[in-house]
Amino acid sequence: MDAALVGPSLEGASITMNKDLTKRLLKHAGLPVLSHLLLDKRFAFDLHFVDKKITYPCIVKPCSLGSSVGIQRAFNKQELEQALAHAFSYDSKVLIEPFLRCRELESGVLDDTPHPLVSCSGEIVTDHDFYSYEGKYLETKGLTLKIPAPLSLEQEQSIKRMAQQAFRVLGGRSMARIDFFLTHQGEIYINEVNTIPGFTAVSMYEKLWEQEGISPGHLMKRLIEKALDDYHKAKTGPLSLATLP
Repeated sequence: MDAALVGPSLEGASITMNKDLTKRLLKHAGLPVLSHLLLDKRFAFDLHFVDKKITYPCIVKPCSLGSSVGIQRAFNKQELEQALAHAFSYDSKVLIEPFLRCRELESGVLDDTPHPLVSCSGEIVTDHDFYSYEGKYLETKGLTLKIPAPLSLEQEQSIKRMAQQAFRVLGGRSMARIDFFLTHQGEIYINEVNTIPGFTAVSMYEKLWEQEGISPGHLMKRLIEKALDDYHKAKTGPLSLATLP
């Protein structure tokens, strides 16, 4: 379309929309992620085998969706079967992960090449059993955002280091929000990577950068200027479409 674009590269967008592929690449890079089981609708699987292979409670989620759409929690085989049917109504591939009672943290990444900037961490506290679609968009009265999150210096530094590395590993560009789990034992896991973070009234991304002294308006300006700069470099570079016959 010959247009400047704020947002991820094609590579980054494709990878991060696939939760299974995202986890595999992060794990390969030595970053901590929760174990998961992938089920594919195209291939038969034995529910009894799956039931024996996982631990309860678990979270069942579509492989390529966001905003917690299609996600359910299961405490037993019957609930697992219902959760799988629900998730498969949204996607042909479904992930099963252990359900953790933990703190949910998010950090923002801003692509200032060659050193992506990482914001402080924010913590999500919700009255819901987990950060569901309803908790994000419909019933937000029980939602609290703690910015910055109450963390030790070591925890904050670890999260920033992981966020920057994950952004690079997954082909990040422009911006991203990296979501983390922090267990009560102090273990940190990368949950998901969102390459186009929400900008609603209760969204975390712009609030994190506002805490760092970057207003929403200035943040938009930086994102647009970076997109225009990338566009100009692509147009004038030796391998751009403009130079091909």
